Amino acid sequence: MQEADASYERVLLATYQPAPPLFVRGRGSELFDDQDRRYIDLSGGIAVNLLGHAGLAATLTDAAGRLVHLSNLFRCDLVGRTASRLLELSGLQRVFFANSGSEANEGALKCARKRGQRIDREKYRVISFEGSFHGRLGFALAASGQENIRSGFGPLAGGFVHLPADDRDRLRRECDERLCAVIVEPIMGEGGIRPVDPQTIELAGQLCQQHDALLILDEIQSGCGRTGSFFCYQQLGLHPDVVTAAKGLGAGLPVAAVLAGPRAGDVFAPGDHGSTFGGNLLAMAAVNAVLDELERKEFLEQVLRKGALASEMLAKQAADAASPIVEVRGRGLMLGVRLDPQALSARDAFLQAVAAGVLVAPAGDNVIRILPALNIEDRILQEGLDLLAGALRARQG
Repeated sequence: MQEADASYERVLLATYQPAPPLFVRGRGSELFDDQDRRYIDLSGGIAVNLLGHAGLAATLTDAAGRLVHLSNLFRCDLVGRTASRLLELSGLQRVFFANSGSEANEGALKCARKRGQRIDREKYRVISFEGSFHGRLGFALAASGQENIRSGFGPLAGGFVHLPADDRDRLRRECDERLCAVIVEPIMGEGGIRPVDPQTIELAGQLCQQHDALLILDEIQSGCGRTGSFFCYQQLGLHPDVVTAAKGLGAGLPVAAVLAGPRAGDVFAPGDHGSTFGGNLLAMAAVNAVLDELERKEFLEQVLRKGALASEMLAKQAADAASPIVEVRGRGLMLGVRLDPQALSARDAFLQAVAAGVLVAPAGDNVIRILPALNIEDRILQEGLDLLAGALRARQG
């Protein structure tokens, strides 16, 4: 174990702080390390493992025996069928396939910039919100409303404005004819599972219409059934021009999508954007397996029911005087547990949870995230939350 840890740290760039366990296998919402210790996974690979561990084994084995990669120089029926299914579920018009959330947001922002430039050379401003996270690539990094992740990488792309999400008066003032897009997460994931007021997003959409700009909804973390509908915006009555999806879209396979509506669907021409691996056939097979589940009404109903169960259990834990929990927030199975920073940091809570045998994901605003597989069994969910409660109470032990 120590030898493996030393090798791991020696050969990888120091971009992460992995916890001690060395995982070797998983099934459903359970993981096992190299000592055969069992863990309950409530982090879902940070909202990625939508159908649990090994949930796509048969699908991927079959797909890999047919075609893995073809390139976008040629047509493939599976790519077109996958895109059509996504458009039917979202109500949008066209799709671009990428490999990650950062890439999807990069593509969406490039689309907005090109569209703006076609109208006027000064139409390049993008508004996003403080606390947001849109990725670590060029435009996506510049759009992210967290100074700590932007620091040290300047000069960043210009024309990006970060506003407080609750200041609608300032949003009105900042929007003018130079605006090409507003990008917003309906629920800020990395920012600490912070829902943005739907009235703010609705206003942003109205201002985009008024100033001939695009409303981009970043549903990288909140989409693909995570909140109980295919996309979160569908619960909120919103009408985006562009939506980005990734994470759970491939249930563990790297895949992302930019979904464009009528005002954005005709912006790109051949050569404007691309991806070598975008739309590869292994990823398309994974997406179709995910959509088979999400298209079942009863599946999404179960997500809402399990989310309510988890919220109730966490609320009871918060009522315990020994618990450091001060707030529970989110929708469906995208839940955030904000901790009293004087009692316990999110990083320490994460490590204590791992030690207790349950995996969660730390986030901003001193939050730990509950993002399990959407098909997690009730008994596993309850056991994991009980283990988490004990881990949080043990902070003074």
